[in-house]
Amino acid sequence: MKGCVMAGVKNYTVLGIIVLLLVGPCVVIASLQSDFDALPDGSIVAWGNDDDMQVRDVPEFSDFKAVAAGANHSLAVRADGSLVAWGDNSNGETDVPKGGGYVAVAVGWNHSLALHSDGSVRSWGLTGSPPDPNSNFVAIAAGIDFSLGLKADGSLVGWGGGNVHGQRTIPALAVGEKYKAIAAGGYHGLAIVTDSDPQTADRLAAWGWDFFDLDTVPPGWETGDFRAIGAGTYHNVSLEADGTINVWGNVNAMSSVPSIEPGGFKSVACGEGYSVALRNNGSIEVWGDIAMDPRLVNAIPAGDIYKVVSAGRNHVLALADPPIRVITPNGAEFLSADTTFTITWETQSGIDDVIIDLSTDFGATYLPEYSVRVPNSTRSYAWQIPVVNSAVCRIRISDADDPNRYDESDHPFTVYPPNVGVIVGWGDDSHLKASDVPATHHCDKLAAGHEHSLALLTDGSIRGWGRTDFGLDLIPADPNYIDIAAGEAFSIALHQNGAITCWGSNIDGQAAPPTEWDYTQVAAGDYHGLAINRSGDVIGWGKGDQGAAYASDMQAYDKMGINAIAIAAGGNQSLAIIEDGSLLAWGNNDYGQWTEPTGSYAAGNGFIAVASGRFHHVALREDKSLVAWGNTSAAPAGNDFVAIAAGDSFSLALREDGTIEGWGFDTFGQISVPRGYDFFKIAAGQKHALAFGNPAFTITAPAKGELLRAGSLYSLQWLTHAISSGKATHVNLFYSIDDGAIWTAINPDSDGDEDEDPDPVANVNQYENWLLPQVTSQTCRIKLQDGDLPDVEMVSAAFTLYQCTLTLDANEDCQVDLLDFALFVSQWLHCGNPFDQGCYNAIVPPE
Repeated sequence: MKGCVMAGVKNYTVLGIIVLLLVGPCVVIASLQSDFDALPDGSIVAWGNDDDMQVRDVPEFSDFKAVAAGANHSLAVRADGSLVAWGDNSNGETDVPKGGGYVAVAVGWNHSLALHSDGSVRSWGLTGSPPDPNSNFVAIAAGIDFSLGLKADGSLVGWGGGNVHGQRTIPALAVGEKYKAIAAGGYHGLAIVTDSDPQTADRLAAWGWDFFDLDTVPPGWETGDFRAIGAGTYHNVSLEADGTINVWGNVNAMSSVPSIEPGGFKSVACGEGYSVALRNNGSIEVWGDIAMDPRLVNAIPAGDIYKVVSAGRNHVLALADPPIRVITPNGAEFLSADTTFTITWETQSGIDDVIIDLSTDFGATYLPEYSVRVPNSTRSYAWQIPVVNSAVCRIRISDADDPNRYDESDHPFTVYPPNVGVIVGWGDDSHLKASDVPATHHCDKLAAGHEHSLALLTDGSIRGWGRTDFGLDLIPADPNYIDIAAGEAFSIALHQNGAITCWGSNIDGQAAPPTEWDYTQVAAGDYHGLAINRSGDVIGWGKGDQGAAYASDMQAYDKMGINAIAIAAGGNQSLAIIEDGSLLAWGNNDYGQWTEPTGSYAAGNGFIAVASGRFHHVALREDKSLVAWGNTSAAPAGNDFVAIAAGDSFSLALREDGTIEGWGFDTFGQISVPRGYDFFKIAAGQKHALAFGNPAFTITAPAKGELLRAGSLYSLQWLTHAISSGKATHVNLFYSIDDGAIWTAINPDSDGDEDEDPDPVANVNQYENWLLPQVTSQTCRIKLQDGDLPDVEMVSAAFTLYQCTLTLDANEDCQVDLLDFALFVSQWLHCGNPFDQGCYNAIVPPE
């Protein structure tokens, strides 16, 4: 029975069939596996001759997938398919081509080769090019001055250098035979030949230089179940499936050949007079003419687990598995703070404890306050996620006894605070002041002007949107503000040091605040500003101060010695709460804005918050009831209000359950509050409103910008937030391919009542196996709807659906790459006809 050739880059399997990738002066043979990118990547370790810094200049990346060592230079493939080279560059042998997509490399003495996933071969340095570089190659090998390429049809070509020794003269094959694996030595070649009969043993073919009989195979070694082959400068090596290693050629290369041992070997590589073998347990064995450079043996690294070796003329490269590998989180997870998440990892043996660290800036810094030491034996840790807010978090796990042995999660993940707050706007949306809200989970305060909006974030920074003329977009960048306010065309911000900053229109002096540094609160009317200082004095500026044209209103008049604790500024009026809980109003009184509330609260000890609109005021009592006066209707009844806001001719009040009550004019929908949110901050502008709160749902997949293949199955995912007003038990799901203009049900009507409404599905935060429609669109969106409250919904960001019609896309991943060639070759090896679907189905039963 024929065996599998498995040596080198990685042991990858596609449907149990082998595809060959050749690297270096000796063969490095690998089969392909569909989870190529999911396997751990490795760092390179080098030892031996270092005359051209081919050892000391090893790149420090840890994501290599293939390596090749030559005479005095080296070459490697990174995870993204790009190439890296180092060492001697006398003939341009390290001038690697740009770009990615490369899957294998080979190195001669003065030239280099790279195999691309599209089957083409690039060659540079002191060498020629292949006769047809785009001939669907599946393997490459490089000798001293020549190269070999194995094609998908099993044929073999040679090029470059001379042909004095016949190294490029490929032996003819018998009918039905094909080349299966290749190796290039100094001036000779070695290959494994197979035929269509799976019961027939493979055989070895050798050609080229007859020195040390390198062009022949010793009797008894010609056929067998070969696992790998290698060709050095003056010798050849074969590795059989039972662990037997055969060496022929230069007698010095035969010294101390390893015998069959438990665990066995999985690959071999050859240098000028020595050989290297990689054991199945990840350790390395070196033998042969090692007297020429004792470092080949004395410097073999210990401790790491190796998965690839490549032998140059007198130096060795090994690709090591990482000592620690983070398993989860490692896939852009979306994690809630103050919950538990299981971190998992893998390690090599010999690590007792590990240190787990968290970074909130994708590894730039790790935060000592979140560092924890745990036993490595568990390989998992129930992590209590800290209260942070970052979309670029990263986990690092290190050996507690050796911090240099560590791994970091490859992909950023998101930690969001327990309150997944979002800013919501409604009402008049001119200048996008209600809709163009910033994406943030942290908001301390909102402010709404006539045509612009502001948000003060918890980090002290300010975000603005809406109208940008009059200098409204000149928002200060200092992240140390504690209060904000928005007027007709200007804004106010209070710094934590007590200073006031204004920007926008200054036609009435409203953007020229006082210069003292002892203020604690600010407010903005249409054209005037107010502030409270530490003594409780109210300072006003802008339209209506003592020297302004509208002095009769005096809405910005200074109120000294009143011990104010809160202020509000409206159109042409002002309002304050005095320390004893009473109210004081001034400015315009056309609609009785000065007529302060009477009754048991008028004398004090009652009011805790105030808001001022265009011609009216609203106040909140300490018993959580409301009162409104001026040009407004009566405030709603109840004793469950916690915040208030006033606009042009409307008012808002926030209840304890997170709902908002609106009254007054609704011309632009300014009191038509969106449902499906648990609000906890509000603001009112001239004809628009803002609120900050938790949404009922957060759609996490598709989240933003995904590329999803049409016709495939996809799992929708979302989070349901326990808002005060209830939690949906069933949901409806819709998709749109035109950016939300038309919605189509994902879970269609199936109860036979012909109502055309979708049947709600259980709200388990996931809907599996959505069959993506056979369309192409870059403006797809998902809508999630409360099954009982259809106006409670959430719409996802846009993502893309694409269709794939590539005729050579054998594995249907919408790209033609080496995996497709693997399937092609697998069918060919077993059937002799890669297009014989009946034979193929017999090998690979349909799912």
